[in-house]
Amino acid sequence: MLLAASGSALLLYLSLLAFVKRWTKSYHVLTVVSLSSVWANPYLALTSCGPLESLQRQAIACASMHALGLYVRRKNPPAYALSPRPSDAVLAFKLLTELRFESFSPTSVRAGARLEKFSEPAQLAVHIAIFAVLQCLPQVAPVMAFGVLLAVYIIWTSLQLVLRYQSSPALFGPLYLADSIESFWTETWHNVFAAPCRNLAFEPTRRILRSAGLPDWAARVAGVLAVFGFMGAFHVYTLTPVVSSKGLWRIWWFFFANGVLAVGERAYWRGAKSRLRTLLAWFLVTLLASWTAAALDLPRGLSALRWEDLCYSRET
Repeated sequence: MLLAASGSALLLYLSLLAFVKRWTKSYHVLTVVSLSSVWANPYLALTSCGPLESLQRQAIACASMHALGLYVRRKNPPAYALSPRPSDAVLAFKLLTELRFESFSPTSVRAGARLEKFSEPAQLAVHIAIFAVLQCLPQVAPVMAFGVLLAVYIIWTSLQLVLRYQSSPALFGPLYLADSIESFWTETWHNVFAAPCRNLAFEPTRRILRSAGLPDWAARVAGVLAVFGFMGAFHVYTLTPVVSSKGLWRIWWFFFANGVLAVGERAYWRGAKSRLRTLLAWFLVTLLASWTAAALDLPRGLSALRWEDLCYSRET
């Protein structure tokens, strides 16, 4: 598995090097070759372990979104705003390992600048403490749902602190500061997939619908819903080896329903802050997350996790 993944990573790096050097024909060819290699990985590196297959699928999906997202914007590549600019070989490596191009050139991905001014290590410790408290509570659906969100936060932030570049933006905002569904997804939850969501879902949907004659506001709404549907499909694909069909269906609906709620919330409050808006957002997201977690066959807390049974395949 590692050998096949390493070969795919090398091909993807070579395609990005051609991208940086503006070797157009070589870039087109290497993109096709590298993506073919990525998609062939499940056949070259077979595994019967559900969690390992899930990780493999996540790597395949991330690599595919990364390569296709850059290809879509090949005529308007992300600008490296820091000085001095690294060599082409180093910049290609950074493009390979950094999904969030906002670390290269400032963007409006994070609308809430106030959420950037905090210590990530300190917030990691705070969220680990909250996660530990949740483990001591009865493992009802809402507790399990927030446990999953916190586990994602802890795992990804731990990786971020080890692998980030000096210029990398914060991965998460503090979860407990989310004051609306909109702010949760734009300011609080991780922004790893912001670029591919914009390049592969939002912009194509908006552009197609605008060319079909829809007003811009309607095309933007459809673009937002396309992003949430896209992310739902990503999670369904990556979690198929470890989650039942019922759970996968609920996961997709969790994302799409959040998109619908975010659009409705924005239309009603139009950006205004409100205590009622915050309470309603926490209630609705808790309800959706609990409904989803109830179908995931999760262990009832870490104490109930049997490590010897970790490598399993799902049952439909």
